[in-house]
Amino acid sequence: MNLKEWIKSKRSLDKKIIEKRAHVADTVLVAMAEDRYSFFEFDFSRDLLKRMERLNDYGKYEFFYNLMAGWDEVCNFDRETGEYLNSLFADPNYVTAIHRAYLGPVRDIDGVPSNENIKSIVEDGLINNGHGMQGVFDDIPSLSLTTTPMTSFGDLINLVGSYKDNNVTVILQFPTEEVDVDLSFKGKDVYINNGGVSYIDPKYIKGVVIKQEGSRDKYYSKEELLGTKQMEMGK
Repeated sequence: MNLKEWIKSKRSLDKKIIEKRAHVADTVLVAMAEDRYSFFEFDFSRDLLKRMERLNDYGKYEFFYNLMAGWDEVCNFDRETGEYLNSLFADPNYVTAIHRAYLGPVRDIDGVPSNENIKSIVEDGLINNGHGMQGVFDDIPSLSLTTTPMTSFGDLINLVGSYKDNNVTVILQFPTEEVDVDLSFKGKDVYINNGGVSYIDPKYIKGVVIKQEGSRDKYYSKEELLGTKQMEMGK
């Protein structure tokens, strides 16, 4: 391939990438009209596509575009939830992580989902049953034993995808100064001992994302969920 042919191929490649970028923009506009947060809007997705643009490699760009388009079809967060989660992942002062579970039927009380298992987690902590281990750790634990740290595009797929029919995703945040580069904790203070079983301290729990039939997946803060409990106790 001579220089002219190479330049022509690059120009053609740029044009195809630009066309895909237009598809991304259209997809986001449709999601906005539907009160849905698009998978393409997460910084992890945007940054990856920008890297592919800098490489000017249409084959790689198309691969990731198609992958994202497939995940966008199952991304069901409402706008506010998606924007909030994206802001958490971008905060350099914290490592955000998730834990997905099926916690049973969820009922609505004055606009806030109610479920005793959810309340127990946000109030008492998240049980450490990762890898089948329920006892207190003898060594410094890793975030990945009970949660999935949200640090890359691949982790974003774990957030959006389904797992064992989960209807609740617990959102946790850990100060970066408490976590090593390999995502191990610098100390064991992250856990509290309750009856010989270790739980992640509830102070690290931000809230939960609830998946309910026929509606967008929506985030509820710990304060909202505990407020529901206080309201029920006052009745």
